[in-house]
Amino acid sequence: NATRWNLFMDGTAQNYLAGNLGLFVTTPTNALSFGGNAARIAWMERHTTADTAGNNLSVQAGGATVGATNKNAGSLVLQSGISTGTGTGTIIFQTAPAAGSGTADNAVATALTLNGDKSATFAAGLTAAGTATCTGIFTPISGTTITAAGVQAIKLGSGTVPGIYVGSGSPNGATTAAKGSLYLRSDGTGAADRAYINTDAGTAWTA
Repeated sequence: NATRWNLFMDGTAQNYLAGNLGLFVTTPTNALSFGGNAARIAWMERHTTADTAGNNLSVQAGGATVGATNKNAGSLVLQSGISTGTGTGTIIFQTAPAAGSGTADNAVATALTLNGDKSATFAAGLTAAGTATCTGIFTPISGTTITAAGVQAIKLGSGTVPGIYVGSGSPNGATTAAKGSLYLRSDGTGAADRAYINTDAGTAWTA
């Protein structure tokens, strides 16, 4: 065979490697390490059977021992690279949106970016079938409204973090919220009853 291979395994038996495996690096730090002097891509090749959809690629964390009692599964951690100083790291999710009918490849586009400042950037036109929750940042309304204290709300956090509430009627004595929360009254008639600020982390509001 004119093709020269540094490593070629043609059998179907299982293989065992005790140490770390390095690709483009001679001193791998982890079980599988890529050299860091260039961008790398780990992927599946395209299906070679004519007129066939692509196959799934699953990445799965470890499970608890078979038969274990009330034991957690391992967490799946997606982590950006390490930054320094004022630099940040992001995690980018990309998908292949549909285009016109035909055989041309559809361009892959970024749908969601998790930014280094712990915020999230959604692609324009992205919709969600329900409510998405970002713990510690905000709970956006997307298609399905969020109800808090009986009214529609955007919760900016939990506990003492203020939120934004929208409803009819006065919130005084009726809507409990964190101190500093804003209540927008849909049936208000003027400056005196259009907007309220919570003053006691309870049901007291000032218009």
